[in-house]
Amino acid sequence: MMHLRYASKKVLKANVGKELRFMETSIFGAEYPENGTGTIVGAYRPHLQTLFVVNKNGKVSKAKEFFAKVTLVNHLITKVE
Repeated sequence: MMHLRYASKKVLKANVGKELRFMETSIFGAEYPENGTGTIVGAYRPHLQTLFVVNKNGKVSKAKEFFAKVTLVNHLITKVE
């Protein structure tokens, strides 16, 4: 499992064209290739339990895990579904 360093899928989508920020947790080697597509769990850990997100209307909500299908080319995010 990989831990993404994004508070939400919306924030991840806003970073298309940039390098994917993640923490690899597998002891068996890299789980995500530098080129390709994969479905991963987005979890802004270790801050998930304490992170609160404020939207543009000032509403506060607790951060949650999310799933995203991410496509990378040369370590750059090209598509998020």
